[in-house]
Amino acid sequence: MSKNIIAVSPYYKGTSFEDIVSSLSIAKEKINCDVEFYGFAGNPLENTISSEDALDDSRFIDGQWKLIRNIIKQRNCFEKILFLDFFNPGVDLFRYALEQDGKKIKMGSLIHGGSFVADDLHDYSWLKYFESGWFDVNDILYVPSHYLKNYCPKEFKKKIRIKPWGLDSFTPKKSTEKKWDVIFPHRLQKDKGIDRLIEISQICTDVEFLITTPQKKEFILNNSYYKKLCNAKNVTFFYEVDNESFIDYLSRSRIVLSCASQEAFGYSIMKAVACECVPVFPNQACYPEFFDKKYLYNTSEEASILIRRILGEGESNFRVKKEIPRFSFVPLLKDFFE
Repeated sequence: MSKNIIAVSPYYKGTSFEDIVSSLSIAKEKINCDVEFYGFAGNPLENTISSEDALDDSRFIDGQWKLIRNIIKQRNCFEKILFLDFFNPGVDLFRYALEQDGKKIKMGSLIHGGSFVADDLHDYSWLKYFESGWFDVNDILYVPSHYLKNYCPKEFKKKIRIKPWGLDSFTPKKSTEKKWDVIFPHRLQKDKGIDRLIEISQICTDVEFLITTPQKKEFILNNSYYKKLCNAKNVTFFYEVDNESFIDYLSRSRIVLSCASQEAFGYSIMKAVACECVPVFPNQACYPEFFDKKYLYNTSEEASILIRRILGEGESNFRVKKEIPRFSFVPLLKDFFE
């Protein structure tokens, strides 16, 4: 077993964590250091989450406990541990075991959000106290944007390093056939601004909207947002979308729409733009860092006007920013492990 590990908690098919794991796998082969995955890498759970405000179910809890328990048992083997997620229940028990041994292990985590971020799904009042402990036990914490760093507690900002997440495992696809006007590639949960999506789709009744989901139809039938959208004549759903078919849908869409109130990076929107979908994004979260103002909106009405302008006039001047397809986890892994 390597002394350097990337610890992977349970995660679900079709989520950003699947992209992160696959991209980390490619990036780690490029660095001059012996690094191994530990935990659930390459084994995503079937995505059966139907709630509008929950990211996990009991399978995550069972798997997270198994991961922490095994790391504690094997702690004498490790020198450096990079955790896939800052949301890491049980890491305090691991740190306590190290204190008992008088052992020092370098610990780092990727931050994807938290109760300290406005409009995050993890907004439980009790969570912030545990998060303070997680900030404290980590030596280094990585965020993909200035937006997310700005939300981190000021007493821990010296530990924060900004490294955009990698697209190492992603190859953009381009198509001259544009079948859909607007693609919305987000999960149907409140932090993704689904109420605003509904407003925009109701204003733009002459525009065809495509919504993709990695889930089977049966798992989202009771989702309240789905119930509001599924009968709209200008909205189409595709279910059980895997990475390969997702890229095909992106390449054949003209516009990618986001309505997210909280977004620190956004794999689906980065992929879409790399596939030459023209962005229509809210003027908030991480979007102003990565995209020109002319593609950002402040209201549903502004978004609707922007969509119609792009569809009516075309967007011959749109160019994918060079850095987006080149985002890689190599700099992050070198920073932590070498």
